[in-house]
Amino acid sequence: MPEFKGDGSPEYRAAVAALKRLPERLRLDAAAAATTDYLKDISEIRYGKSGRGRTSWRRLLGEKGAPGDGYLPGDDHVELLIKDGALTYVSHPYGLTLETMREIVRKADEHSLEVQIDAGSWYYPLHTVQVIYSKR
Repeated sequence: MPEFKGDGSPEYRAAVAALKRLPERLRLDAAAAATTDYLKDISEIRYGKSGRGRTSWRRLLGEKGAPGDGYLPGDDHVELLIKDGALTYVSHPYGLTLETMREIVRKADEHSLEVQIDAGSWYYPLHTVQVIYSKR
């Protein structure tokens, strides 16, 4: 089993031991519950808080967004964040296939969007990834 960085404190060791004592079906859920708030705080620092109005990726393009305007490839659990007037559209899918990633790149190129995929999703951590879109 790989070792992960930790401070080696008694609290850290106790937390790891407590997770290991849980039934396997509960370990990831417990770790997700323990990290959700922290990851959401990090996301808000980087990208801002949830904006008002319609949660539509088309708002990145300066459009209003309308019902049925569609989603970006692989979208799930989406949110529109705003920080210092800049909008960021974030999706939290449970995984991405190669074809979905190709579609994401095509859509980003078509609409001049930047896209980043990382493991920092606060929506059900350890189960979802985070796909972050912004205007170039």
